[in-house]
Amino acid sequence: MGIDRSAAIAVLQEGFGSQGFIMVPGGAWNITDEQGCAVPGWCQADDMEAARAEAKAILEAEGFDFDKTYTFTVEGDAQVSSRATLVQEQLRLLGINVDFDLVETVAYRQANNEGRWGELQSGNATMPTDDVSLGMGYYHRCASDRNYITPQTECDDYLEDLLDQSLAVIDPVKRKEISDEIQLYIMNKYVIFPIYWEQEAVAFWPEVRGYFHYPGPSGPHVTWEQLWYDPAHKDDTGFSGQTSGAPGGI
Repeated sequence: MGIDRSAAIAVLQEGFGSQGFIMVPGGAWNITDEQGCAVPGWCQADDMEAARAEAKAILEAEGFDFDKTYTFTVEGDAQVSSRATLVQEQLRLLGINVDFDLVETVAYRQANNEGRWGELQSGNATMPTDDVSLGMGYYHRCASDRNYITPQTECDDYLEDLLDQSLAVIDPVKRKEISDEIQLYIMNKYVIFPIYWEQEAVAFWPEVRGYFHYPGPSGPHVTWEQLWYDPAHKDDTGFSGQTSGAPGGI
């Protein structure tokens, strides 16, 4: 991939973010770096200039039209727009020109559900629950009303079968194997690419010393029942990039 994910985390998250794959980094269902990095382009190269040159060469070999200006459908929300601007600049470094089609939120959601957008779209997404079937099925099942990744397309029977298995299988070891297979299958199709995960946005600011999730059926990662906050730690540094534990090891 020619997108500098580290730059995105540094610019948009002030360093408080994580690179990852399809499921939450550090979660029970996350695949290993060894597994994920075996899929070309999913792990950031050490030399981004060389990676961009390779990406551009691949596009040229495939006959990509660099003279065309591509439409980037963007939700009219300040947070989404700022993220899309970074992606736009990253694409320009690859020689790809994109123009924004800024769409008000309600119309944007409708366009998503109907599969109407330009060549690209950017948005925020959350993993509703740290579970292979409920989490990935939420976005990738054919009949899910939240499938804005491949809407209005033919169902992927192979993926549907894997998701069915993940719902029916009880054995945790076998379920993890199915989960890994689902994630790697999705990654190899390149239909979605999380530039970064921002699960640290609240939990891993240094002044937050502990937290307790609200025990809701959906969205527990964004709903907090209790936070332990100590402003004396506000300027602590050195804890960016964590996916588990508390800053400073407390």
